[in-house]
Amino acid sequence: SYIERVEAAAGGQVQLSIRMKNTIEAQGYQFDLYLPEGITVVQDEDDEFMVDKGDRCTKKHTIGFSYTDGHYVCMLYSTAKNPLSGNSGDILTITLKADGNVAPGAKTGSFRNVSLSKTDATGPTYDEFSFGITVKGADGIADVF
Repeated sequence: SYIERVEAAAGGQVQLSIRMKNTIEAQGYQFDLYLPEGITVVQDEDDEFMVDKGDRCTKKHTIGFSYTDGHYVCMLYSTAKNPLSGNSGDILTITLKADGNVAPGAKTGSFRNVSLSKTDATGPTYDEFSFGITVKGADGIADVF
């Protein structure tokens, strides 16, 4: 999996795209998401988290996403054991929000307990990997010196 650094203005929203290059035929993906203080996953008017399937998902892929014990938990899986299409590209997009009072600058989030599932329910696991979020202040500046 890989995630490009994203930028958000304080009080603004940004799309965090999760991309994956894989050599195995994967049908599922799960992880725990830890965000820095002041950064949250946006919820819609029905209190559903704004997490969308990427281009590599089929109609049979389903997303489970919740918040518990100070972090988010995500599971993407196929109800019909359909593999993700292709071997490279977007699998999920998560809409994040930077609180209006979050300090400008570079922040770090992390994915932990990452598992990739093959159609036979086996697959590799990874402990943790980090990604960057740059928050800009109202004046458009990311760092205050």
